[in-house]
Amino acid sequence: MGDRLAIVYAEAARGEQPARTKRVLSDVGALAPSPPVVLAESEGPSDLRGHLALAKGPAGEIGVLFRLADGPCNEGPRCARYATARLGSEPSVRGRMSLATVAPCARPLAGYAQAGGVWFYGLCSEEGGTARTGLFAIQFDPQYAVHEAVLPGCAPAGLATLGAAAVLAGRCGEATRAVVQAAATESVRPIEGTRGVRCAAEGARLRLGPLEASLGEVSGDLAAVLPEELAPPGSRAAWTGEALLVARYAEGRVALARYGCVSGRFTAL
Repeated sequence: MGDRLAIVYAEAARGEQPARTKRVLSDVGALAPSPPVVLAESEGPSDLRGHLALAKGPAGEIGVLFRLADGPCNEGPRCARYATARLGSEPSVRGRMSLATVAPCARPLAGYAQAGGVWFYGLCSEEGGTARTGLFAIQFDPQYAVHEAVLPGCAPAGLATLGAAAVLAGRCGEATRAVVQAAATESVRPIEGTRGVRCAAEGARLRLGPLEASLGEVSGDLAAVLPEELAPPGSRAAWTGEALLVARYAEGRVALARYGCVSGRFTAL
């Protein structure tokens, strides 16, 4: 975020203290960060994974989507509610989105990302005992918004952007399925075809069915759109500009793998 460092984290409930979402801001190179500031409190479960998501805006700003305390909504007397905030000098919550679900999944936030001037996010809820994720696209200039329910019966695996398209992945039994939306004015469509990484003259490129982009153009949850032999379920992945780093947790330890292009082949380094 320019010359500033922003960290957002969820703090689990302990005793009578509710779960909290906090943010820390600091100038790059500062000897000590600023004290944590509470963005919100909630009655969420002790496992808060899937309760906040970050996205980079078109001007380089960082936005955060996070869970608030439960409360009434149009659909019922008690709903899981969410809000957005921009991570600037003030901790105020911006009311740009009013979000609520009646029956949230265990990990309700599928992701949050921005591409091509459109903000994408996903919320998972259970309808009749079946998980279903709503993929939302919001455009502010000109104003337009669309929502579609996708991937019934699938647990959200993450949301990433490839170029101007947002890709939402879901874990459906033993398989991973994905859908794509390229703009707020377009309908969601399933992605058919294989996924893989190849090396081109300009560097490593990710292929996901008919979509292709350099790894440097992929943002959001990169692991969700990588082949599972590179990034198994539950792993985290980041592109450094020269190499792909994948962190995996297994048998009580975290293992870090590194991949890149060598003599035109994408391979372990």
